[in-house]
Amino acid sequence: MHHVMPHHQQDKLNLAIPMFSADATNAAFFHVPAQSMAGLTGPGMTSPPAPHHYRQDSPSSTHSGGSVSKYRGAARSPDGDDFDAGSDEAQAAIRRHRNTMAARKYRQKRLDQISDLERALSDVTSERDDLKLKLARREAEVEALREILGKKR
Repeated sequence: MHHVMPHHQQDKLNLAIPMFSADATNAAFFHVPAQSMAGLTGPGMTSPPAPHHYRQDSPSSTHSGGSVSKYRGAARSPDGDDFDAGSDEAQAAIRRHRNTMAARKYRQKRLDQISDLERALSDVTSERDDLKLKLARREAEVEALREILGKKR
């Protein structure tokens, strides 16, 4: 569904600013300032959803060194203040990007493996058909030789 933005709101639209992280190779995400998102809702348009917080409860992923894992709750500094939410969001964006890339790589690897198996199946099927043809020719040759041998007796 395509939404057309009214002309009076188009000047409020700021393009996303690419942000690059020095500690993550090939990791880029786009930061859209909150003030540029204000006022972009209109008829049929909704505001962007609040960020999701994912929990990972499997025993293999528990963190034994500290009381807070990287996936649970907001991290707090020793004096009780929240850490910079922007860096948490940046880390989450980097994690999501890496996860997306890993999932994409896995899906592509699976598709490549399926293609390889289909190619191998095609090769084996072709070889089987060639062998069936050779067998039929040999059987015909044996039958002809038996007829020749039977006529000589």
